Parts: sequence; C-alpha cells; structure tokens
Amino acid sequence: MKESEASDVIRESYERNSPSVDVDMGWEILKTRMVGVKHRGKSANGSSRIRLVSTAGEHERSFARKASAPRRTSGLRVAVYASIAVVLVAAVAIVSLEALKYLGKGTTIVYITDETTVMSATTTTQAVTTTTQAPTTTTVGRLGELVWKLQTGGAVGSPVISDGVAYFGSEDKYLYAVDVQSGKEKWKFQTGGPVGFPVISGGVVYFGSNDNYLYALDLQSGKEKWKFQTGGPVSSPAISGGVVYFGSWDDYLYAVDIQNGTEKWKFKTGGNVGSPAVSGGVVCVGSMDGYLHAVDSPNGKEKWKFQSTDVGDVVGSPAISGGVVYFGGVAPGSQTDAYLYAIDLQSGTEEWKFNTGSSFGVKIESPPAIADGVAYFTSSDASLHAVDIQGGQEKWKFQAGSSDMWWTGPSPAVLDGVVYCGGFDGYLYAVDSKSGAEKWKFQAGGPVGSSPAVSEGVIYFGSEDGYLYAVK
Repeated sequence: MKESEASDVIRESYERNSPSVDVDMGWEILKTRMVGVKHRGKSANGSSRIRLVSTAGEHERSFARKASAPRRTSGLRVAVYASIAVVLVAAVAIVSLEALKYLGKGTTIVYITDETTVMSATTTTQAVTTTTQAPTTTTVGRLGELVWKLQTGGAVGSPVISDGVAYFGSEDKYLYAVDVQSGKEKWKFQTGGPVGFPVISGGVVYFGSNDNYLYALDLQSGKEKWKFQTGGPVSSPAISGGVVYFGSWDDYLYAVDIQNGTEKWKFKTGGNVGSPAVSGGVVCVGSMDGYLHAVDSPNGKEKWKFQSTDVGDVVGSPAISGGVVYFGGVAPGSQTDAYLYAIDLQSGTEEWKFNTGSSFGVKIESPPAIADGVAYFTSSDASLHAVDIQGGQEKWKFQAGSSDMWWTGPSPAVLDGVVYCGGFDGYLYAVDSKSGAEKWKFQAGGPVGSSPAVSEGVIYFGSEDGYLYAVK
C-alpha cells in the first residue's frame, strides 16, 4: 500500500468516527501529533512495509503484502482498519486526559469561534479580542472564563462598579466609563497625566491625576463639574460628610467641598501624601515622612501621629474597621519594615503588628481588605497574607507567583469565601479565604497591579498590558 493510500484510508476512518468539528484541521492535528505514517521501502521478499507509530513511540505494527497475492488484500485492510481504530481510541483518550489535567487545576480550556483564532485542544484562556465587543466563546471548565476585555493606551488601574458601569483610570491619561455587560466604552475623559483610582458619590465621580488636579465629573455624561489644583500628583480620594479628602505629593492632605470644589482646609506633613481613609470624624493618611497621621475631619487639626519601624515610608492607604486602623510600612533601601500595623483610631496606640518575615525593602503599600475578622493584604514579594485581626496571628500565606523589589502588590477583594488578587506574574488569583488554597487563576498579558472589583459574579481588573478584563 502506498503512503498516500494509507493516508487516505486513515483520513476516511477519521471522518467517519470523529465528532462534528473542522475535519481538515482536526485531521492535520491528528496526523501530525498522534501518529506518523512512514513508507519503509521493500522487505527482503519484495513486499512493501508500512509502519504506524504512536507519539509515545511505544507501539508499532508492520503490515506486508505481496503484489502477487491479491486474495490477502481484504484481510490486510481489515487489520489496517482495526489498527487505525485502536490509534483513534488512544488519541481520544490522550486528549481527554490532557483536558482533565487542565480542569483539575481550575484552568479554562477555550474554543474560540471568532474569525482570527484557530481551534486548539490545548489552548488555555488568553487574549480573545482587542475590541470592546464581547467574543463568542464556548468554554470547557469551571471558573476563570474571559467575558470581555477593553484595550486602553496604558497600564490600567483599579476599577469601581456603579449601576452597570465600570469606571477606571489608565496611564494613557484617560478616565474611562465602560458598560459591564458588553465591554463597550460609554465615554472617556482626558487629563494631563496618569489617572488614579476613582470614587463615586451622588452621581459624580472623583479622581486624582498626576497632572496635579483632583477632578469631579458627571457620572452619566463624563462632563467636568470642577477641578482642584495642588502642587503635585494627586492620590485617590475618600469622601465623607460632603467633603472629599485626598493627598498630594506637595506634602499636603486636602479637604475640599464636593459641591463646588472649594478648599475647606489643608494639613502639612513632612513628605509625599498617600490616599486617606475616613471614619468616626478622623482622617488617617500615610506620608513619606515615616508617619501615619490622624487628623480631625472638621477642622484639619492633628489628633496624633504614629511612626513606623525604622522610619519607613507610609505611602499606602490605610483601612479602618471597628475603630482600628490597619496599614503597612515601607522601608527604604536595605532596612526592614514589612509589618502590618493595627492602631487604635482614637488614641493612636499600637494594638499589634505582624511581621511578614520579609526583608531588603519589601513593602506593604496597598490597604488590606478586612472581612470576617481577617485582614487580607499583599506584600511586594508577591505574597498574599491572611492575618487574624484580634491578635495579629497569621492564618495562612499564599505565594502569588514571582515578583521584584519594585512591585507594589494590589489590595485584594474578598467575596463569598474567595480572595481575588493580582500578581506580578500576570495572573489574577482566586484563593480560598479559609485555607489559602488556590481555586483557579487567569492569565492576563502583563502584571496585574490593579485591585479587582467584583459585581454579580464577574471580576473586573486592570493589567499593565493596557487592558481592563472582565472574568467569571
């Protein structure tokens, strides 16, 4: 039997016994990956030899026929067909086992039906579309399915979801408003610098930019209501009692009326000021002067200040829960201040501090998420920590891939027993809140430095690859 004849026989059998997929493509995959058909030349007795070889190289069968023995042809073909059937069954089994291995890890296998992507039985969830249209996908797996993604011109920050719209900033100097169902852009607003995390109140979105302004935009139209100028890049704001509080890298903490953007007061620190948190009439904010400052919200007078270990910078936003302020330290150079602190809100006294065990400038810059008596937070060595807020004891630690000393770990989000957190390695991780075990992970095209937002079962997050992702 000639090699072309054998190939035709195997193809015919494949078409009769295979599921309804793209036959040409499936045949090429099977022919290339599952079996090699080679013409082995003439044997000593003048017969032709054809060898079928599995990919593992474990089995081979040789079939011979003499040109002068036509009566043996039908028996030979039966043997060939039987062998082909065995190979096909083995192929299906191998592919099924590979799929099960992926599913066991919680990784989604996706067959993409758009015009630009070919089907592959071993392709994991990657970029699907570069437009705002949601792609058409059929997914095999449990969790971590890409719903849509929207491309911007720079690294994407943390989104906030309100009334079916995702609002987020990008390093391309725009604030975006995107419909969460379709992934389509509703509007975008240009500033003079990279845009930070927005906050929404009373139909207005407030956010800072590296162009030294705090902006207030109408939520529906994206039109500017007012803007307030400072002497440096502006941090993400906090809102309470009709006042928006925010820090600037001009070393001031500001309090501005949310209606008209007029200044109520400003408080001077000794360094660049981060994002504040407000509770119980107290505004808490970190500064690169090494202190966490507590300021009376009505008048801007300092109540107390707390110095972190080794005079490390305090540039991340604190979190306030149950009358306690939680924040992390940042040590310059080779000094060590990788602590999470718990400070009484009214007195400024330390209740406890948790040592992450990290050193050489490892930092905790993002505020922890407090849920069910546990503080969940990241450190720049790509670790996700869970610490009991009663006494500061560690419950578990999860290593979220690799990192470097310049990485700023994002704040996690916690919902329904799952902690969602981005990593420097380009993955969004879903971790069991009780055990710290990985449930699934989704790979983006770059480091995930955005804090995720969760709404109606969908996780929204940004990446340094310039995309906002929607994953479920």
